[in-house]
Amino acid sequence: MPHPMFFPLDNTIRTTDALFLTVEEAAQALRISRTLAYQEVNRYLDTDGAHGLAAVRVGRAIRVPQSAIDRLASGAC
Repeated sequence: MPHPMFFPLDNTIRTTDALFLTVEEAAQALRISRTLAYQEVNRYLDTDGAHGLAAVRVGRAIRVPQSAIDRLASGAC
């Protein structure tokens, strides 16, 4: 049985109904290390969105849109 936090639906990885995930939650959903997730998020922020894992800053916090996870899972990136 899959982890209770993940609900695969039509080539998407659902981690609840949240629109934004923490970097750690995104790493778990993508099955990558926390370090790699932060590297890709910082790459995205440093290149003004040209490369890396999409993310937004909310104050000091960084959040990854669920839609970015869905695009990666569907191979649309």
